Amino acid sequence: EILAVGDLLRCMLIKSANESAAILADYVAGGQDEFVVMMNNYVKKLGCQNTAFVNVHGLDADGQYTTASDMLKIVLKALQFPEFVKITSLAKATIPPTNKSAKRELSTTNFMMNSSYGEYYYEYVSGIKTGSTELAGRCIAAKASKDGYSYVAILMRGPFDDVDGDSVK
Repeated sequence: EILAVGDLLRCMLIKSANESAAILADYVAGGQDEFVVMMNNYVKKLGCQNTAFVNVHGLDADGQYTTASDMLKIVLKALQFPEFVKITSLAKATIPPTNKSAKRELSTTNFMMNSSYGEYYYEYVSGIKTGSTELAGRCIAAKASKDGYSYVAILMRGPFDDVDGDSVK
């Protein structure tokens, strides 16, 4: 299948399409292992002292870890790139038809960005990314702006429990 780089980025950053991360790593570095080396070198330059990547998509793996403090450094750097901000601010996007597939609709998993999630929606949230794995729990990097102030929050190891009985885990 042939997709544009921007479409792969939207799949990866809006819908957590891990295969998009793998494809982009191959494209940029010639292989996923090579890209992991680039990732680790880059975060060290950002001052991250408690982060090690072993794969490009962030799924659980022995030896892969980070902290909220390091993730904040990574997110603040990413927010300096207008295309990252643009993509991670989208609640929905459409991937146009390809040579192998009809158009696809993507929706963010960040309930705070989608008004159809009622009580979870918060109009001032404009990104960034959710993620969850068995070991990491529910995680989110979120950005909100109001009255001229912008905030970034990093939350990690959230439970999968339905804590308020609304069937949302």
